[in-house]
Amino acid sequence: MWGSTGLRTCRKPYGRSSGVRVIRLVVLAPGDSPLRHLDGHPGVRLLTSRTPTAREFTAALETGSEPRVVLVDDADLLILPEIDQDLRALAESGKDRGIGVAAAATGDTMAGAMGWLGALKRQRRGVLLDPQSLMEGDILGVRLTHAHLRNRRPGRGLTVDTRSGELINVQIPETELD
Repeated sequence: MWGSTGLRTCRKPYGRSSGVRVIRLVVLAPGDSPLRHLDGHPGVRLLTSRTPTAREFTAALETGSEPRVVLVDDADLLILPEIDQDLRALAESGKDRGIGVAAAATGDTMAGAMGWLGALKRQRRGVLLDPQSLMEGDILGVRLTHAHLRNRRPGRGLTVDTRSGELINVQIPETELD
């Protein structure tokens, strides 16, 4: 999930309701993130350091056996961290182990993405919340037009329909974290 404004908009509902199945969350929130309010919720492991260690990350990830999602807020603050190889492996093949990765970063960060963010970008999946340039379509493997940049409404994002390959608008539900 990428966007320069409303970064938390998309991850809050994702973190709260990922369907009927029980899914554990490993939340990396190195900045001042509303996702820090999830601390203490059942099934949530929160890491707030800008430099999480491989040991901390592995311990958070390996607790429990149910499917997991790693949510990274302010991914811009985790450029080539110690856990880069761990995050890169999850971005490339985590789904085979029942582990998903969702990250929030600005379009500028994703344009020059390296390491784990580069691996995530190569998946060509995500939601553009507030694209600022035509080049941001490259994040999803599509071309944006000027019409896509004008009159963006809060609570809406752009993503690629997996069946048709077309760029579509999606509604992002507003979710309050308690």
